[in-house]
Amino acid sequence: MHEHEQILGDNRLMAADWDLLQKAYLFLQPFDGATLCAEGNKASLSQSLILMDCLLSHYENEKEHYSAPETHDERMLHAINMGWFIIDKYYSMTEDVPAYAAALLLDPSNRSAYIKKNWPKEWHNNAISGAQAI
Repeated sequence: MHEHEQILGDNRLMAADWDLLQKAYLFLQPFDGATLCAEGNKASLSQSLILMDCLLSHYENEKEHYSAPETHDERMLHAINMGWFIIDKYYSMTEDVPAYAAALLLDPSNRSAYIKKNWPKEWHNNAISGAQAI
């Protein structure tokens, strides 16, 4: 054993650690793209909601993937669940701010169809009436 290996002791990455790092890296790729889309002077309020919807969909797909028997990974599922909790917390807050719904309703490429397709049904009436009140 080399001297640097002795110094590291148990503090070195094993194959399972590298595997987890690779999975985490791949999982985080959409966040990199979303961050780049949301920064700068071309970002919009409606765009931020669409990006959040895409990221929530990504969470759902990855949770399904790591729940399958052939790709099951408890560590990734735990990380995904913790991340889901945080993003869902902030996503749910958008229901309380009519400006988000108004931004979608005023965006010609979205309108109310986007809200009806992507938001929980119980949010529809409040979102649309809140936006109209603005």
